[in-house]
Amino acid sequence: MFTMIGRYRVKLGQADQAIRLAEVELVPVVSAIPGFVSYQALVIGPQSIASVSTYRDRGAADAASRVATDWVERRLTSVTDSPAEVTVGEVRISANAAREKPSETAAA
Repeated sequence: MFTMIGRYRVKLGQADQAIRLAEVELVPVVSAIPGFVSYQALVIGPQSIASVSTYRDRGAADAASRVATDWVERRLTSVTDSPAEVTVGEVRISANAAREKPSETAAA
């Protein structure tokens, strides 16, 4: 798996607007890329947001990076202060919360 991390400096008070635009416009496009696994957007501070997206292979991550870069240039220039910092890397460790199975004795 490969994960792409994008960091964006947004104009003061525009973090929520940037997140809303990404949810409505970008997420449907990147989630349709074959190999898409997940997408998260974070508000780090009043002028800082980040996105974290994961793909099954490098080709899918690279395709998403191109799509996202183009989208940011077209749609977020009015709310960002500088170009995005984007990093793509191979996932070497991945952990998820395990779902606890109910015990058979608890049902008795």
